[in-house]
Amino acid sequence: MASNKVKFKMMIKEIAFEFEGDYEQGRQLQQGINNTMQGLANLQNRSMGLPEPASIAQTKLIDSRSVEPVRRRRKKRTPSVNPNEGVESTTETSDNMMPDSDAETNISSAGSEMPPRRNSGVSPKTLLINLRKSGFFGQKRAIGEIVNKLHTDGYPMMEQSGISSTLISLCRSQVLAREKNEAKKWVYAQGPNEQ
Repeated sequence: MASNKVKFKMMIKEIAFEFEGDYEQGRQLQQGINNTMQGLANLQNRSMGLPEPASIAQTKLIDSRSVEPVRRRRKKRTPSVNPNEGVESTTETSDNMMPDSDAETNISSAGSEMPPRRNSGVSPKTLLINLRKSGFFGQKRAIGEIVNKLHTDGYPMMEQSGISSTLISLCRSQVLAREKNEAKKWVYAQGPNEQ
């Protein structure tokens, strides 16, 4: 008489997975890992012919938690006067900032030194007002022409999506005016107000 013998050995000492990137992509990867672990646990049931749980999502095999992205506040720059030189300088303060263990050394967890963040110092609004003052909006201009002019003037990072809301804001304050051309595209011209 033959007996149905079953012998299993499953050994998982440590599984480590590290990810750095987009929040949504991280959530999808986390769900995939949870499903994979569920599948490993249900492998024994499937091989023995036992019914699987109704839904993998309903049974919780491993304890995992979603991690919300950390929002950090920017450092405020405040002017200070050096009494020795009489020259105004800027110092950075960190009022109401989240604690950051690497803030003092400016070193990431990977061990590489990160360069300090630079600010161009020029906002899209300032750039567009300067174009208006220079007479650029004396003729009707499409947003593509405006972006090309900014690129020519040395601001290659300015894109249509970065200046479109600023253009609308300047139109509302009547610094610029806009209308649709024959091609049903918005064109911008000089408005009645200076600023």
